[in-house]
Amino acid sequence: MCVLLILAAAACGAADCPVLRTAAETRAYAERPAETNDYRFVLRGTVTSWIAIDSFILKDESGAVWLKLSDERRVSPGDMIEARGHSVPNFVGNRTAEVDDFVLLGRAEPPPPVDVDLRDFNSTDRSKLTYRTIRTRGIVINAFHDEIDPRFHHLVLRRGSVTLHASIPAADLAADCLDRLLGAEVRVTGTFMLHQGGRRLFSGNTVYIQGAAEIETLRSADDETCDVPPLEDVSHMDPAVIVATDLRRVAGIVTAVWHGDTFLVRTDDERYVTVSLVRHRNPPTVGTHVCAIGFPDTDLFHVNLIDARVVRSETVPVPSEEAFSTSIASLLSDGSRRRFDVSQYGRVIRLSGTVADLPSADGRVNLRDAGGFTLPIDVSACPTVADRLKEGCTVEATGICIVETDSWRPNAVVPQVKGMVLVIRSPDDVRIVSGPPLLTVGRLSAAVVILLAFLIGVIVWNRALNGLVNRRSRELIKEQIARTVSQLKVGERTRLAVELHDALSQNLAAVACLVGTARRAVDTGDASAGRQLQTTERILNSCRTELKHCLFDLRSDMLERRDFSEAIRATLDQLHAAAEIAVRFSVPRARMTDSTAHAILCIVRELVSNAVRHGRATRIHVAGSIDGETLRFSVRDNGTGFDPAASPGPREGHFGLDGIRDRVQRIGGDFQIDSSPGKGTYAVVTLNAKGGTP
Repeated sequence: MCVLLILAAAACGAADCPVLRTAAETRAYAERPAETNDYRFVLRGTVTSWIAIDSFILKDESGAVWLKLSDERRVSPGDMIEARGHSVPNFVGNRTAEVDDFVLLGRAEPPPPVDVDLRDFNSTDRSKLTYRTIRTRGIVINAFHDEIDPRFHHLVLRRGSVTLHASIPAADLAADCLDRLLGAEVRVTGTFMLHQGGRRLFSGNTVYIQGAAEIETLRSADDETCDVPPLEDVSHMDPAVIVATDLRRVAGIVTAVWHGDTFLVRTDDERYVTVSLVRHRNPPTVGTHVCAIGFPDTDLFHVNLIDARVVRSETVPVPSEEAFSTSIASLLSDGSRRRFDVSQYGRVIRLSGTVADLPSADGRVNLRDAGGFTLPIDVSACPTVADRLKEGCTVEATGICIVETDSWRPNAVVPQVKGMVLVIRSPDDVRIVSGPPLLTVGRLSAAVVILLAFLIGVIVWNRALNGLVNRRSRELIKEQIARTVSQLKVGERTRLAVELHDALSQNLAAVACLVGTARRAVDTGDASAGRQLQTTERILNSCRTELKHCLFDLRSDMLERRDFSEAIRATLDQLHAAAEIAVRFSVPRARMTDSTAHAILCIVRELVSNAVRHGRATRIHVAGSIDGETLRFSVRDNGTGFDPAASPGPREGHFGLDGIRDRVQRIGGDFQIDSSPGKGTYAVVTLNAKGGTP
């Protein structure tokens, strides 16, 4: 090893690589840019502290330097060593002194830690503390695992207005201890470093703790002793003095909770204090009497507490407070210009407005008044309220008025008011006055657009179907061998196209009349517009169903199937009904004309569809038989039934039964229906198997 070091030193010397002999020289070279020439070092000194898992501080008569070990060997504070090594570049743009080998020369007593008051850190020459072991105390306001270097945990300590960043090896402190340290007052001992690069370059004050034994808990986060001074009325103090004040406590009743970690306290001496909890702490509920400890902060309107914890909470009778009725416009303007009425901060107010949007992820929804002024209401403490609110409904809300502002900072001498919010305390604070209007300009416009799009679609589909019929007709005519069969198929498809054209034309004409009537009703303020649009919707649904059935008939081969029971089942499959359907149709296909067979399929399909959609039937039985030339078939279901004499007809947008009666009449048959509420429906059709033209 010595031979290698001598050879390396000779090579460095040939390349003008200096060999450093003191800690001060090595530290100065380490702080140079990485482009500076490499160096080697041979140092003798005493180890004062062990830091950062693989590094330690070496001190000689010239000063102290941070050295990094290249292997797994360790040194201990008090070891007197001779260390040899070289420089290596690091990720922050300079070079680190890395130890290749060291020799233990003896032992000495390590220097005792320097006691430092964290509150005096800003006025202390911290350069004199760099690389020294210090001991200080503070409140843990943050504790987290390093997401970049998983070998470390981090603590953030605060005392007064000064914060200190502390790093500790993750192997020496269990992860579940981090949350327990939050809010606790601790004393830590470790090596102080100033501006060490990376994100620590901006943290300023950093101390490296060797292990959990160097963290002493002086007062746990759950300590219920309230020996902390109360938060007196310091509104007369300079803001810089307020934010530099150490721990204070407030006691009072919680009147509002929002953001999941912030609540408003009405103190026993009738002041309002906003308390922001330290991370991972659950807020108390509205109406509890609490004692909270935290650091004073101000927005120039009030003195608040941040990085706080609740040390005592109890349920007490809450004195009632009469709500002050006001308006959104009064809170946000003075009639001629926009301004915030900050005098309402903390008061119980009541106001009305229209819900302008649905609740957002942070539990807020905007209320808008007639003048266009918008105020958010915070329902995060009452999640059930969000489920009741619908966009466009009118509500009356009662809650605590909160003025949201930034905190005072030296670079923000006059913090701006960000807005006002009404914090809801309980579900009873929100009363829905009226639901969203049925007919709005937006909905009417959307309905007109949908109708126009549907009409255009019907025209396009109609032309496409006519083209399809013509193409198939020309193909069938060319088939000379089956000329008669081809002519029958062409006639059948032509008949279906005519039926589709007639049915849709009549229904669409009715739609046009109803839309015109609804538009005039809207213009005149007539309340019948909603009923007209509902009827229009049912007619359009009927058109869509008729179009779907005709398309199915045009593309199906049901009339060519020899087993008519199978043809009925295949026709009913398109309904996708959840009911159990049994088919027993013992009539040979050859005994029926194409027209009669097609009519039976259409009638059975309509009856089964009605039983499923309107009667909510779970079992349906279709049966058919023939006696001579008399064909009889029936559809029976176990649905809810209805009164045939009082059933809605075409005027209400229902065409099912009237369509069946019309189809039965055209094939010369008889249609009977037996039904009553709660007893299902039994429909029977009797006809001549060879007669009628649909």
